[in-house]
Amino acid sequence: MGTEPGLRSYLTDIDHVGLAVRDLDEAVERYRSAFGIEPVHREHIASDGVNEALFQVGGSFIQLLAPTGPETPVGRYLEKRGEGVHHVGYRVSDLPGTLEALRAAGPCRARSPPDRPRRHAQRASSSGI
Repeated sequence: MGTEPGLRSYLTDIDHVGLAVRDLDEAVERYRSAFGIEPVHREHIASDGVNEALFQVGGSFIQLLAPTGPETPVGRYLEKRGEGVHHVGYRVSDLPGTLEALRAAGPCRARSPPDRPRRHAQRASSSGI
């Protein structure tokens, strides 16, 4: 996919980096010890099969994701790839418009249709591509 001017106009910032971890409490303690920071939010997200902890770093977040079981998306990711970067979340000015522009620019796998972005308690909404 080329650098479409329309797509550049939607991208505003990096929202978060999602890291898959096996043990959330252990990972939180590693971040506390290494960086001297505390989570700003913790949440159990049953629909995604994860427990998460968010650390704010400037205007962005580090999102630690631990699976609630081996058959969840993050559980399968850990089994296949191990701990590490799971995804990067971008901030965009218009989520439905961004999804439409991505689909128009070429093949794209989006988890949520553009008229139904996924809602989150801590942040507004998202969609995986």
